[in-house]
Amino acid sequence: MRQPPSGRIRRQLRQMDLCSYRVKWQFDPTNGQLAVDVSAQTRRVMENLKAILTSQGLTFANVVKTTIFLTDLIDFARVNDIYGSYFDSTPPARSTVQVTALPKAAKIEIEAIAVIDN
Repeated sequence: MRQPPSGRIRRQLRQMDLCSYRVKWQFDPTNGQLAVDVSAQTRRVMENLKAILTSQGLTFANVVKTTIFLTDLIDFARVNDIYGSYFDSTPPARSTVQVTALPKAAKIEIEAIAVIDN
């Protein structure tokens, strides 16, 4: 099994045909910079998630559940538009919660559970 493309994204679980990933950082892997606004951070999180899924032979079609952590629910509509653009069909089940703060002053964090095709 190949390792995730970045140490900031880690595989948490691979058993019973499920993978669980938590994209904890919204940093650009090419320059280490944190995107400033929530739209750019959302794109970065989704691109990082895409990279980790691809590294495991998976796609967004394998994702069955996500949890989105936002520091301000006022950003929900912008995040929702970007998030939805990564799914070809109906997006997976999702929970979205507001949190007081995220590490490194990030505005968004996403946890995803994907099913492995047999």
